Amino acid sequence: MNNSLLTLKVKERTPITVVTMIVFLSDAMWSTFHYLVFFSSFFLYKPQEIQFSTQKYENMSAILDKLDLLATVAAGIFAGSALYITVIEVPSAADLGVETHWKFFPFMYDRAYVMQSSLAALAGLTGIVHGTRVVGSTFDRNLWIGAGSAFVALWPYTLGIMLSTNNTISKDSKLVTQGQTSQFDLVQRKDLLQKWACLHSGRTAISVIGFGAMIYGLSRHSSLLLKW
Repeated sequence: MNNSLLTLKVKERTPITVVTMIVFLSDAMWSTFHYLVFFSSFFLYKPQEIQFSTQKYENMSAILDKLDLLATVAAGIFAGSALYITVIEVPSAADLGVETHWKFFPFMYDRAYVMQSSLAALAGLTGIVHGTRVVGSTFDRNLWIGAGSAFVALWPYTLGIMLSTNNTISKDSKLVTQGQTSQFDLVQRKDLLQKWACLHSGRTAISVIGFGAMIYGLSRHSSLLLKW
């Protein structure tokens, strides 16, 4: 009877004991690895190589100093593509007739939104970050933050104002392409396409103004003091 009770107690405690040992050994192995890596750094690197932090900071600063160029390039590509859609692509599609334009729209939109959304985010964020690094010139600081904010604002403009029209046209157009009947008559489809073109013109205007501001700001780069 006593032997059976002893065996039962051992079996009950075994899982807890094993878990405790695993946790203890894992902690010990991690601590050992941590200290080995820490102390080995003193033997693997020469004294002059330990001064890498200053050099890394200088390299990072040199990269950050070029953010205005990166923002301007991204803004220029966005503004150029948006202007092409507004001035050339949409009018050309409209000349082919409402039916063709309606079917063409989702292909145009699906190919453009990934590139344009990425460029807007890149131009906006890099422009704002560059503006925060401008020291001693409130005008240039506000110029870059404002230009960057214009591109960031394209996100809520698209999602809040244009997205419903985009989705309405795209969903119905795909149904028509599959051979189903459109939910809108010819006049309604033409009005929706014209509404989208008008909204996109606003996006084009914002991007062109923002790009122009960045071009002007970039021309003043050599006179700026940049740091945090």
